[in-house]
Amino acid sequence: MEITEKQKHRLQRYMREVSAHLSDLPEAERRGAVGRLRAQLEQGLQQSGDGELHDSDIDALLASCGAPADQAALLVEHGGYAPVAGQTGGQVWLGVCARLARGMDADPLILRVILVVLGLVFPLLPLLLTAYMGAYFWMRYIADQKGLRPIRWVALVKGLAITFGISLALYLGTGYTMILAQRLIWRFLEQSIVLEPKWGWLEIEQGRLFFWALYLLLPLTALSAMPVKDAWAGTLRKVVHAALALYALALCFGLASFAAGAVLYLAQNFRGASTLTGLF
Repeated sequence: MEITEKQKHRLQRYMREVSAHLSDLPEAERRGAVGRLRAQLEQGLQQSGDGELHDSDIDALLASCGAPADQAALLVEHGGYAPVAGQTGGQVWLGVCARLARGMDADPLILRVILVVLGLVFPLLPLLLTAYMGAYFWMRYIADQKGLRPIRWVALVKGLAITFGISLALYLGTGYTMILAQRLIWRFLEQSIVLEPKWGWLEIEQGRLFFWALYLLLPLTALSAMPVKDAWAGTLRKVVHAALALYALALCFGLASFAAGAVLYLAQNFRGASTLTGLF
C-alpha cells in the first residue's frame, strides 16, 4: 500500500476536523476517540489492497466515514460517553441526551435541565429513568455494537435481585412482626387490639410503601449497573443504599407507632376492666 503526501494530508485534515467537533470532551477521552478514528482509517486503507492508492480510494474512505461532525457523533456514541456543554469532568451517564439533542439540533444541556426539573417530581423520576434506559437500549440496538462499552448483565441481574430481596425481606419482616405481636397479645391477654389510624398506620400503608420503594429503587439499581462512568455508578449505588435505609427507617417508625398504640390500647382496656370489677 503506497500513499502519497497529498493523500496523507487529506486524512490528517479530516482527523483534525473531527477532533475539533470533540472539543467538549476531556483531553484523554478526545485523544482516545481520535485514536479509534485513526485505527478505523488504517483498517480502511488496508482493505484497499497492497497496490497504489488513488485519490478516489481516499474519497470513498472518507465518504464512508461521513462528515466530520457526524463521525464525531459516532465516536462519542460508540465510546459510551457524550460531550456536555460547559462540562470538564466528563461525568455523564449513557449519552442518550446528547444523541437526542443532536437529532433535534438542540443543546444537550437544555434537554438535561428539562429532564432534571421533571425528575424533581417524584412520581415522574422512576418513569424518566426507565425511559432513559429504554432509549439507550434502543439506540444501542440500532447502532454498531463494536466499540461500545459492555453492559454488565451479571451485575445488573444481581443488583436487581438484591434490591428486590432486601425490600421484600423488610416488607415481610415488618408484616409478620405485627402479626406475631397481635397473636401474643391474644394468647396471653386474650384480647385483640384495634388501633387508631394514627398508631396503626403501618398496617394500612405497608403495601403502598413497598410499592413505592420498588418503584424508585429498581430503576436506580438498574442504572447503576449500566455502562456509566465508574464515579456515577458508585454514586448511584450509594443513593440506592440510602433509599433502602430510609425505607427501613420508615418501617421501624411504623413498628414503633404500632407498639406504642398497642400499649396505650391495653392500658386503657385494663383500666376499664378494673373499674368495672370495682363496681360489681
